[in-house]
Order: sequence, then structure tokens, then C-alpha cells
Amino acid sequence: MVVSNKIAGAMAVVAVALSFCLYAFAFEPFGVAEFAYVFAIPAILACKVLFVENKKRPRDPSKPKPFLRAYLAAAFAGSYLAWVWLLVWLRHVYPPSGWLAVVLLPLVISSLFVFPWFAALPLMLPKSSEDAFSRLLKLAGLAGLWVLLEWVRSWIFTGFPWLPLGNSQWTRIASIQSASWGGVWIISFTLVFFNLAVAEYGYRVYLIQRKKFLRGESGISKFAPEFYAALLLVFASMWTYVANLPRAENETKLFRAGLVQPYFAGILKWDDSLASENFGVVNNLSSALAQREVDVILLPEAATPPRYPINLPIGESWIESLAKRLNTPILTGNMTYDIETRDAENGAFFVSEKTGVEPKYYAKQHLVPFGEYVP
Repeated sequence: MVVSNKIAGAMAVVAVALSFCLYAFAFEPFGVAEFAYVFAIPAILACKVLFVENKKRPRDPSKPKPFLRAYLAAAFAGSYLAWVWLLVWLRHVYPPSGWLAVVLLPLVISSLFVFPWFAALPLMLPKSSEDAFSRLLKLAGLAGLWVLLEWVRSWIFTGFPWLPLGNSQWTRIASIQSASWGGVWIISFTLVFFNLAVAEYGYRVYLIQRKKFLRGESGISKFAPEFYAALLLVFASMWTYVANLPRAENETKLFRAGLVQPYFAGILKWDDSLASENFGVVNNLSSALAQREVDVILLPEAATPPRYPINLPIGESWIESLAKRLNTPILTGNMTYDIETRDAENGAFFVSEKTGVEPKYYAKQHLVPFGEYVP
């Protein structure tokens, strides 16, 4: 397929823009998780048409194709803008520093961990004329590259493990069961491999129909084992879900837990009056749960003001008195602070209604930017 440079460039830009729109919409607040199964298809097909299968255009091999520059520019801009949208909520965190994060963090994430994958598509996508094993190997390699980039992002530069592609499926219980085998990484792999396989299958069907229309033989089989491999990955997760559906004979009542989820902006907890209000909200919600005769009350991370760590007098006294008054143990996420070393830790603590705060606690081992500290 041969098209002019201007049309080719426009095709590349539109395809990439559509891909990143689908990518962003797969996550919250839109949460259209199904878009994760198709988000990369427009960009993949553009690469197939313009770079992988387009071998008829004479050009100077020392100069890049003009539409390759358009594709790469669109991929960089698209990945950056998509991540600006995904992280725009950071503007509320420690303003105005949050706005700086909205501008700079997407630049790091897109340029190092998202754009490189799209830049690799023209180089790594297989030709439709290649044998099935070669195609399967290359598509698996591309899906593996996506997962590798996500994994590196979760550790390098202190780590930024937010929003791997697999997290887009958090409300689709059946599709995330494979996480029991390989964590979020296998879900991301499945989603990317599915995108690649569907694009390959669709392009093969297009070639066959095009040749039929021109009254010729394409010499290409519609059979695409990579497509069936992708379906197998998807159905394997669903089979795991069905196989592990709750059964009455397997159910055992262990305890009755009550969860408290206060809605309170973290930055406001540093204000004394608002910190007192925060204590009041947690108190009221916990008291309502205690009236329902729960066996334990669960408080989320930083449910109480971080300026009053659980190991210092004000925070410790308040949480212990709450557990004692409600006669209910509390499991809470909270902060500790060592006055001598000035070290703070973000952990999980058990508060007994009889003995108070348990001295042994779990602290997070790997802190993330804008969660436990500000870079």
C-alpha cells in the first residue's frame, strides 16, 4: 500500500491520537476497562501499513521517512498528554507543587517507559508474510517489552508503580484472576499481546479481502495462531474465575469486619482545626460500625492526621481511647515518627481495646513519590 507522505503522516498522527485516547479512557475516572484490549490497535495498524508492509516506496536510505517523524512525534506527544490526564489529580497535592508534578512526572514516564514501546513497533512488528512461529515470537517479545518497561518503572528513580496497564481491569473480576499466577504483570502482558494479535489478524483478513477484490490470490492464510494464543490467555483467566467461584460448602465465617473510609484531603490535616474535624469524622464513622457489632474496625492509610503519629502522645492516646470506648480492636494505617532520628514511617498498626497500640508493626519497605514523601 503506497500513499503520499502527507496522507501517511496524517494517518500516523490520527492513529496514535486514537490509541492514546483509548489508553487514557481505560483508566479512571472513565474506567472503560475494555478499551485496554484495543487501545494500541490503531497505532499498530498504522505501523503495519506505513512501515512494515510498505516496501514499494523508493527513498534515500540515509534519510528517515517523513511520516516516521510524524509518527514518533505523535507517539511522544500522545503518551505525554495521556499521562498528564491520568495524573492531573496531583494538582491537589501540596499545591502549587502538585502542578509541577502534573507537568514533570508525565514527561519522565512517557519519555522513558511508554514512548519507547511505540517507537519499537516499526522495528519489531512482523511482516504478515513471515511464518507463524516468527510472528508469535515477535508479538510475545513486544508484549514482554511493555511489561519490562512497566516493571522497571516500578523500581527505578525510587519507583513509580502507579497505573500499570493491568490496573485498568480492577473492576473486571473475571479478567484479573490470572494475577494469582503472575501478578499485575501477566495481566498487562495479556492485554498488550491481545492488542497485537487482534491487529495482526485484522490486517491479514484485510489483505485477503483486498486481493479477492482485485481478483488475485494473496498467498496469506487467514489462520493466525497468535490470535488464538491471545484468546487462550484471556479465557484462562476467566476459567480460573469460574473454577474458584465461592461455594457454600467452602465458606467459613471467621469474623465480622467494619471498614471506615473518611473523605478528607491530606493537605488539610496539617491545620489544627481541620485535624480536629478529621478526628471527629473517624470517631463518628467508627462508632456507627461498633453499633453493628463488628469484631474489628479497619481504618485506611493515613485515616487520622499525619501531624499526630500513632507513636506520639496525642495520636496514641486518641486511637487507644477510641478502641477502648468502642470495645473493639482497630487495624489502622498510620504514621510513626522518631524524635531522635527524625525518621518517619508509614505502616499498619494493631490497636487492642485492652492493651492499646501493639509495639510491633509493619512499615512500608518501598516508598513511592507523592505517597510517602515528596521528591
